[in-house]
Amino acid sequence: MNSHSPPPPPRALADLLRVIEAAGVGFECVSQAELTHVRNVFPAISPTRVLFTPNFARREEYEFAFAVSLSPFHGRIPLLFSLKTLKTGG
Repeated sequence: MNSHSPPPPPRALADLLRVIEAAGVGFECVSQAELTHVRNVFPAISPTRVLFTPNFARREEYEFAFAVSLSPFHGRIPLLFSLKTLKTGG
């Protein structure tokens, strides 16, 4: 697919994600929309199979990732600590 190709239909994308998941591959999501999509396609997916690795996300997106107990923020430990501190007050 190139930049001029239409996006795949949602069902085709979900089917492709199912093939990838069945092969044991995890998912890296860079937005709340991607996290929501993966969780909608795989409601019972283990949080250890999903990484949240945004570059420029709003605070609410990080809070969402915390709320759904994902294994987030690979490479973002200082930011993770700061956000957790702000969230818990300590």
